[in-house]
Amino acid sequence: MQVVRPRYSVLITDDDEQSRLAIRDGLRAENYKTLLASCGREAIEIVRNELVHVMILDMHMPDMTGIETLELMEQIVEAPPPCILISGDVSKELKIRAMMARAHTVLQKPLRLDIVRMVLSELIKRYYPNDA
Repeated sequence: MQVVRPRYSVLITDDDEQSRLAIRDGLRAENYKTLLASCGREAIEIVRNELVHVMILDMHMPDMTGIETLELMEQIVEAPPPCILISGDVSKELKIRAMMARAHTVLQKPLRLDIVRMVLSELIKRYYPNDA
C-alpha cells in the first residue's frame, strides 16, 4: 500500500498575475496546494484564515513590500509560516533586510521553478520534519 504524503499549502503573493499563475502552475504539478494573493494585505488575511505552510512574497507590491508584509504578519499572526522573498532586483542590502525580517531566502526573478521547488522542499523538511 502506497503512503500518500500530506499536501502542503503555499501562499504565492505577487502583484504580477502572470508571475503568480506561473508559480502556481509549477507547484500544482508537484502536488502543492496553492493560495494566491495580489498584495500584502490579501496575504495577511489569507494567513489569518487558512493553513499556510510556506509563503512566497514578492518584494515590490503596490500596498507594501514583501518585507513590510512579513514584519506586519509577525505582529498579527502568532506563528507566521516560513517565507521565501522574490524580487527582480536582488542586492546585498535586500538580502540583509530580508534576513533581519526572518525571510528564509531571497530568489531572483524571473524565477526558475526547479530552484523554487528545491527551496520549498528544504523549508518543509526544516519546519515540518515529522511530515517530510
